Amino acid sequence: MEDDQSKNTVNKSYKYYVAILAFLTGMIITTIVTISLYNIDKTHLVKEKSEFRRSAELITSTIEDKIQDDVLALQNIASFFYGSDHVTHQEFEIFTQPILKRFYYHQEIIWAPKIELADKQQFIKQARENYPAYQIKQFNRRGDLHKASKRNLYYPIYYLEKLSKSHRKLLGIDLGHNKQLLKGLDQARDTGKIVIARNVDLSHPQFKKPIFLIYPLYKKHILPEYSSARRKNLRGFIILVQQLTDTIPAILQTEAATLDITIIDLTSPANKQIFYHHGKSKLDPQKLSQHLFSKEKHRRLIFDYHRILKVGKVSLLIHITPMLGYHSKYIFGWYWLFVIFILGFLLSGVFCFYTWRIFSVREILQVGENRFRTLIETAADAIFSHDKQGKIKMANTTACESLDYTHEELLSKNILDIEVGISKDNLHKLWNKMQDEKKVILEGKHRRKNGTIFPVEVHLSMIRLGEEKLMLALVRDLTERKRAEKALKESEKKFKALFESTLDGIYVVDKHRRIIDWNNGAEHITGYSKEDVLGKDCKFLQLACDGCPDVCQEKCPMLRVFKEQKAIKGDVKNLTLLHKKGTRVPVRIIVMPLFDDKGELAGGIKMFFDVSEQVSREEMLRRIAVTDKLTQVHNRSDFDFVIVEECERAKRYKQPLSMLFIDIDDFCIFQHHPGTNSCNTRALIPVFPGHQFL
Repeated sequence: MEDDQSKNTVNKSYKYYVAILAFLTGMIITTIVTISLYNIDKTHLVKEKSEFRRSAELITSTIEDKIQDDVLALQNIASFFYGSDHVTHQEFEIFTQPILKRFYYHQEIIWAPKIELADKQQFIKQARENYPAYQIKQFNRRGDLHKASKRNLYYPIYYLEKLSKSHRKLLGIDLGHNKQLLKGLDQARDTGKIVIARNVDLSHPQFKKPIFLIYPLYKKHILPEYSSARRKNLRGFIILVQQLTDTIPAILQTEAATLDITIIDLTSPANKQIFYHHGKSKLDPQKLSQHLFSKEKHRRLIFDYHRILKVGKVSLLIHITPMLGYHSKYIFGWYWLFVIFILGFLLSGVFCFYTWRIFSVREILQVGENRFRTLIETAADAIFSHDKQGKIKMANTTACESLDYTHEELLSKNILDIEVGISKDNLHKLWNKMQDEKKVILEGKHRRKNGTIFPVEVHLSMIRLGEEKLMLALVRDLTERKRAEKALKESEKKFKALFESTLDGIYVVDKHRRIIDWNNGAEHITGYSKEDVLGKDCKFLQLACDGCPDVCQEKCPMLRVFKEQKAIKGDVKNLTLLHKKGTRVPVRIIVMPLFDDKGELAGGIKMFFDVSEQVSREEMLRRIAVTDKLTQVHNRSDFDFVIVEECERAKRYKQPLSMLFIDIDDFCIFQHHPGTNSCNTRALIPVFPGHQFL
């Protein structure tokens, strides 16, 4: 026992050591794989980050070059105007056409002079020399052109290139009538620098919220020092108009296909607005600018590029990140490495668990096998297993004891040596039958070593041990059962004889009161044969008693037994049942419940006894006790009992009581004639000694 316990302890320790070793092996492999992937990812990340920065710098440089080109174009036009006090329309067209051809994304180039109210009519007269229908005008709310309203200053469009017939009606439009554009004009005038006005709505299809680059021109060809002097010496504005949403994509082309590009106007710190956006992300200018200039930005974004450009008084922030949906091209990061490490950790745990489980299952199987062997050996029934030829492969202790063989002797036998009345052909047929059926129960006979034969019940089933198929037989000795069955049959035979031979009536009903058995005594008392009553409700007997003409309907004894589940004995007085001939038969009954094997109510038994003779004898004794033998009238003892009762009644109801005392002579002659039959049956006529009556 101590050796087995120490062996089990060693096996359990070995099991845990192997499981821990499996887990450590898995973790080492996971760590090596994670580090290798991290190095690959790091190399790839550096390469991708370098490519991203190159693309971002190229895009930023392209945008910066474009803005510088715009500034250079405005400065060239300004130099052209500074070179002459009066620039004609033809000179303006000749000078600006090369600029428009070079910078194809420019929409229009406008010259808008400063016109005071006092000089308005003279300016219009001069402009009509080139454009006869020229007029200073503005758009109304419906988008129609009409004469400009009266104001101190006007900034009408005087020259406009890319000029076509459809654009001629734009000449003379006062740019100062639009508050947003006027704000940009005033800012450019006061600062003397280029100002960008965007999202300006001039209520004309040609200007669908374009970008206006405004460059102020002053008299005397110099920039005044003070803003008041700048307002006084303002000559006009050169305005470059372009559609930024068409311009930047045309410049960037394929470089920005997978990038989010956002240009934010930082001119007003309190009101940062998105100047241009290309991509899928939805950005908040305030939050984005705070994020870009915070110290934590590099902890949140791996690929992030921004740069600030100065255009006159305008500060533009260019921010570039990978477009939403293309992050996997640029970012591998710690997330996937962490996932891989966790997966490796989980797989190591699973490997450890299954390694421990395999050893546990082996241990459980060993324990189960030992328990199975113990169960087989200690079973109360004999257990055999044999092959197709009947060779016994296994037998338990009970099998050896029931057949008086040792274990070695029984294993050397064939099942045909034990089973009585079976041949090889029958054994082969049974074997083939067992291929289709899971279990077969047979009864047979076995032969002991000393030659005695005893009945058995055999439960057969097929089992497989490895590659070998065997038939397993569980054998139960039926000697005691057969003896008990024989005794039970004899007992049932005796009960049946007693049931049929008794003179008292007995019938059996189910739980619905339907008669299922009827003996001869019941047939004799009621006149009904067994064939007449089987399957009928027992209420056809119509039991009745004093004060209850239908006991079966109102106070059925059988229903009472079903409810209380206990026997009742003749507690109903003067009970009668209906004979087949229609007469009433006085009976006394005993009712008992019947239960099945599970202890549940199955029905009931009613025994009834014919008490007709007993009732007649009781009636005759009662009559003899209260009548005179000779005259058959009430005697003195009955008179003494009745007179007391009548006197009490007379007192209770306060009524008189009459008595007549008669002495009859020669009464012997009268007694041979009507006698008491001629008397009033309600009168009490007791007889006294000496032929005297009352």
